[in-house]
Amino acid sequence: MKPKHITITGLSYHGDDRFLYRPGRVFKCVKEKENPYDEEAIGVQLEGIKIRGYVANSVNTVAKGTMSAGRIYDKTDNEFDIIVRFVTRASVICEVIEETEK
Repeated sequence: MKPKHITITGLSYHGDDRFLYRPGRVFKCVKEKENPYDEEAIGVQLEGIKIRGYVANSVNTVAKGTMSAGRIYDKTDNEFDIIVRFVTRASVICEVIEETEK
């Protein structure tokens, strides 16, 4: 199965949390069905810590070659894990960990 890659955005809302995102680190994604701003919002958490970012869902924030929150929303469970693959100056790119890989 082809891996699903996503972009994490919203890091600056919590004081630049980019230092938390290093290659190999695993985060939990949680769908926010009650989010008043985005009905396909998927928050990113670290070991139970409150939301530390979001899966990008805008043409302005989704890095080329990655999927938006809207594109993966119906392809994932309400909670799923991701692993950081790349950290660039502008983006944090993660891979969705499929259930069969756990």
